[in-house]
Amino acid sequence: FFLGSAWLPVAIFLLVAVEVWFIFAPMILGYRKTRLQGEERARIVIGNTDEYKARVQQAGTDAQGAAQKNIVEPAKPRYTFQSIHGMDDLKRRLLDAGRPVVQRAKNSTEIPRNGILFSGDPGNGKTFIAEALAGELGVKFLVLDHGKAVSQWVGETPRNIARAFQQAREAGPCVLFLDEVDSFITSRDGASNQLAEGANIVNVLLTELVNIRSFPVLVIAATNRLNKLDPAAIREGRFDYKIEIPAPDEPARLGLL
Repeated sequence: FFLGSAWLPVAIFLLVAVEVWFIFAPMILGYRKTRLQGEERARIVIGNTDEYKARVQQAGTDAQGAAQKNIVEPAKPRYTFQSIHGMDDLKRRLLDAGRPVVQRAKNSTEIPRNGILFSGDPGNGKTFIAEALAGELGVKFLVLDHGKAVSQWVGETPRNIARAFQQAREAGPCVLFLDEVDSFITSRDGASNQLAEGANIVNVLLTELVNIRSFPVLVIAATNRLNKLDPAAIREGRFDYKIEIPAPDEPARLGLL
């Protein structure tokens, strides 16, 4: 009984300690697990934030590089009208339209008509004829197509178009050729231009077509789908000449043979 009485408080203490452990141990361990999970989530968030910052910084670098690159490159034409057999009436009309623009005096207040819109079936040589006209006029030839101007960044495509026209003004006298212009100025009533970006592209291009008339830059555009163009784009004041490029005439076919 003496020994039992002496160890009774110890036994009670141990029983109480075990009870307390079973009550509070899950709470302590759960808190520690939650804290560790929180720290892990924090590391993931910080890592993702750093990755996001790096991507934003890279995007800014890419955009800055795009702003500095040339959208259109002035090039010496490889052809003249001597490279084209026949088509005499077409050659005469193009020279009559192009000479006043590229030969315009620098300080002249008279603004000649500008803008030649080529239409016709694919394969009739619209790009070839435009380059040959630049060669015949003795000026540089610049090409702007959709692939050069389009960008994945919102607002960058309209800026690229404006930049291309600025580069053409700096390169003048020259011919600026807009290849497949229907990819730029499709009708604003169509589904493809219901987004703000599409409307901005059309608006910027139409504005540039007007502003460039004060410079010795002959604008030529080509399309296979004349009926798909925005009506405001093909009116007088933007494209004053609308010329259908026909299939080669008889002298041209004989020359090709």
